[in-house]
Amino acid sequence: MNTSDNFDLLVIGGGINGTGVAALAAASGYRVALCDQSDLASGTSSASSKMIHGGLRYLEQGRIGLVAESLHERAALQTLCPHLVRPLPLVMPVGDGGRPLWMLRIGVMAYDWLSRKGHLPRSGVIEIGEQFPLRPDYRRGIRYWDCQVDDARLVVTNALAAQRDGACILNYSKCTAARPHEGGWTVTMSGRNGDVRELRCKILINAAGPWVNIVEDGLMPGADTPRVRLVKGSHLVLNRTYPGEDAFLLQHVDGRVIFAIPWLDKYTLLGTTDVDYAGDPAEVAIDDNEIGYLKAVYQDYFGRSLTDKDIAGSFAGVRALVDDGAVDPRKASRESKVDACFHSGSPVVSLYGGKLTTYRALAQQCLKKVAHILPAPHSADVLRPFPGGDIESLTQLRKDLIAAHDWLPRSLLLRYSASYGSRAYDMLEGCASLTDLGGDFGHELYEKEVNWLLQTEWARTADDILWRRSKLGMCFSAAETAALESYLAKRDAG
Repeated sequence: MNTSDNFDLLVIGGGINGTGVAALAAASGYRVALCDQSDLASGTSSASSKMIHGGLRYLEQGRIGLVAESLHERAALQTLCPHLVRPLPLVMPVGDGGRPLWMLRIGVMAYDWLSRKGHLPRSGVIEIGEQFPLRPDYRRGIRYWDCQVDDARLVVTNALAAQRDGACILNYSKCTAARPHEGGWTVTMSGRNGDVRELRCKILINAAGPWVNIVEDGLMPGADTPRVRLVKGSHLVLNRTYPGEDAFLLQHVDGRVIFAIPWLDKYTLLGTTDVDYAGDPAEVAIDDNEIGYLKAVYQDYFGRSLTDKDIAGSFAGVRALVDDGAVDPRKASRESKVDACFHSGSPVVSLYGGKLTTYRALAQQCLKKVAHILPAPHSADVLRPFPGGDIESLTQLRKDLIAAHDWLPRSLLLRYSASYGSRAYDMLEGCASLTDLGGDFGHELYEKEVNWLLQTEWARTADDILWRRSKLGMCFSAAETAALESYLAKRDAG
């Protein structure tokens, strides 16, 4: 076995929790490898509501600590990756039968106070007129602010941060066996093309999300480990149903909060649901009951029925929540948990629960457990900008990019800057005209970008490129997707 196949930590799971742990651990000086059986962010981490938020609704439940932690992390992520985490105004309409205006006002005032170190405008009462697409009986509301994020790109960017500090990222590498040895582990992994790789590590980090118990049961059969509750959250993707940049927080009569969020300029995300799930997390999909539920919420607030022409698509993800015994999945705990145990003398640290906004806090909890077993070589600079995040602002980056590449179409300027931040300069190195970007697979996805994603971001398949490195899959036809797949297959063969 090569010395390059010896690590301090092996992280199993390439979602936001796994890449967050890998980034923090590598920055702390640990020798880190991360593996995932599929692509980075191919599970729950690319099926979120695309928000970095404090969880305003948790104030009503008395979870002030969770809200404060979330708001702290929201501010930190605005600093670490300002190209990915951007301000989002939200409107809470007030109508008969819902929470009264005075109660909502008190809630958002507390929210503002808890987020006083942030960089967002303050909340306020607004009059709802014709500029909003709501039913006429919604006359007043509250506007407050949170942030929107490209969730899958946040995962990839954490992996880039981990790699920057020496981590080895292995997507499409399934852990098929793990054997305890001398206080550590020997792990066998199978690659996408059937190749087998063996490596050693001192500590296994189980960050497999919905698969966390499956991984544990394979590593430590019969062990008494915490169980997770699988809860499905689904969204409808609507063709843009209203103008403006405001999102809406809709308080349904059953107590559930549903968001309607502008997305990619062309769409509105409507979700999410909370439904217990018992199937394979890789096969999760929205069902007819959820579609009916979301349609009903939309009609209640916007005063019209959604038709098939309104619905551009859907997506669903499975959240692995700490099982606290709650009867209603909507009321199940959103708290996270980190557990360390030993199997035949070899340590395993497992992560349960968590949410997109607070993944860094969960990573810090994990590394504290790790440090009791294997002290960190040094402390990490937790506010060092992520790759691409070393910019003054997204607005200034765009001005600088267009000054350096005045031939760049505005549509590409906007997408490249928002996706890659300052790394867009690296991708455009050597390009002096649109011709230098190579062939167009459709919708301004050029060969230059495709090759760069293959070389620098672990992309392998058309889905990796179209749905996780970008969201161009919303635009691509079957024929365009097939042409991209053919190009990738020829590259693999060559």
